[in-house]
Amino acid sequence: MSTPQEPEAKPAARRGMAFRKSSRTALPTPEQSRRQASVLQSAWRHFGEPGPVIAFLNARHAVLEGQPLHLAVESDDGLVRVEALLNEMAKKAQRVRRKRPPESDAERSHRLTQDELSRIENSAAEERALDAAVRRSIGLHGA
Repeated sequence: MSTPQEPEAKPAARRGMAFRKSSRTALPTPEQSRRQASVLQSAWRHFGEPGPVIAFLNARHAVLEGQPLHLAVESDDGLVRVEALLNEMAKKAQRVRRKRPPESDAERSHRLTQDELSRIENSAAEERALDAAVRRSIGLHGA
């Protein structure tokens, strides 16, 4: 009796990096990575929140004539210019804070009360306008 020969098990084909897309752009150099990290740290120190940091680094600034992130990554001179702009922005923010004296608890309470009253008055006016519109609508449709 002859036994049918089992087919030899073939090793599975290597998939390798079939699902990884090849990058068409060159990776940043170590110097570019250093400058990128530096500008990110500076922006983070200045703004302290991700939203403003992202907005600042990706928006075009007339003073810099470009986007801060791109300028900083391109050269050390660009990095210096972006950090100088951040320092200038910080100085302006400090001057603004110094000009406005801190309000007392009574002033703050009064301001909040006035804001609250304004909101209530606006809400009441909107409610009256809506009520009048509904009455007109009922009057028009009911006739």
